[in-house]
Amino acid sequence: MGPPGQLLIAADAGVTVVTGSVATASTDGTRLFSGTSRTCTSVFCPVVDGPFVLTDARQLDRSATTWLYTVALPNTCTIATSCTTSGVGSPAGTDLDVLVGLSLVVPATGTFSGSQVPPALSGGRYFVPEGRRLCACSQFLGWRASWAGFIPYQ
Repeated sequence: MGPPGQLLIAADAGVTVVTGSVATASTDGTRLFSGTSRTCTSVFCPVVDGPFVLTDARQLDRSATTWLYTVALPNTCTIATSCTTSGVGSPAGTDLDVLVGLSLVVPATGTFSGSQVPPALSGGRYFVPEGRRLCACSQFLGWRASWAGFIPYQ
């Protein structure tokens, strides 16, 4: 084997035909992971423990904003103290990293600086390292969102 995408063969080895396809972690069905907020029993929801690469997420209803964030293990996702349209709250000194917010809510002019978070993430590469947990939250119980990604090769 040579650098990625190259197969090296000794010059005197004759002709070798290589057929088939090469699977990478993002296309290997055994490494793919997806989920929805349907399995969440509160506004704070564990998604998956790292290592993990979040590639896609989507907000599915107009009444909520979903935030995807990470916490250091063994903390649970409830280390966050609030989840609103403007962000995820946590006590000072909390090891919490917000990755992305998703929303179909359009803020009224003049609120939250009139900005809006996107309704979906597609084809992203947000890496959740080993030792961290990916979480999702929303301000309302019963919110609807989905996410997908893959577990990288180690």
